[in-house]
Amino acid sequence: MGQRMAPSLSLRALTKVWPNGTRALEPVSLDVAGGDDPEFVAILGGSGAGKSTLLRCIARLVEPTSGQVLLDGTDMSAATGRALSEARARVGFVFQQFNLVPRYTALENVLLARVPRRTYWQGILGRFSDEDRAIAARSLEQVGLADKLDAPARELSGGQQQRVAVARAFAQEPRLLLADEPTASLDPRLADVVLDLLRAYGREHRVPVLVNVHTVDHARRFATRILGLREGKLVFDGPSSSLAGDAEAVLEKIYGASAVTNVVQPRAK
Repeated sequence: MGQRMAPSLSLRALTKVWPNGTRALEPVSLDVAGGDDPEFVAILGGSGAGKSTLLRCIARLVEPTSGQVLLDGTDMSAATGRALSEARARVGFVFQQFNLVPRYTALENVLLARVPRRTYWQGILGRFSDEDRAIAARSLEQVGLADKLDAPARELSGGQQQRVAVARAFAQEPRLLLADEPTASLDPRLADVVLDLLRAYGREHRVPVLVNVHTVDHARRFATRILGLREGKLVFDGPSSSLAGDAEAVLEKIYGASAVTNVVQPRAK
């Protein structure tokens, strides 16, 4: 049996124009590597720069106006119907606001990631295989919540809820992992934990990871590559070492001349 092709993401002139004419995303083209040396990409930009739109267009949570999203050579942007569901199932997405079902247990929330692998009625009725349950439990163990399987999500702390959301993405066994400011509502210690979990998953499973980060410090410490968005345009693409030392020129390009006051810095511990 041949080795499975290393996962990779390619964007070709990906564009989003809202119905009112606002250009949320100018044509963005780039490649992100997976495989033996998977990239951890941090996306920086001010409010309204297009960071969330970019990730949501990649995952087809928002329909791009034009352009292509290729994952492992498959054109996700052209998928419809069942093919679209299968394409979305290959992309793990961690939301800023967790998006958990409060009355469901941690395990039940993570099992929702397995619904696309079940038949329609199995998913509706919550009938999951032993393998599904084992994968969900293992994913919760990966994020340090092996003792919280039966705890309702509403009884968990904010940091624990975000780790359940991360475990849910892991349980998809994704070929691409996306996270939209997953640390914005967490304290600095928990923010580091979540970013480290995402980075470790990418390395272990050889998949690319793209994260909209909350601070420049996180981009500098966790990422291998930095993307900078400004007014929907990709204005910077370079290694994270670009943010070492005197990074003022890079930050000015991304945030504008007032970068020093606009850039969100880590909250005090």
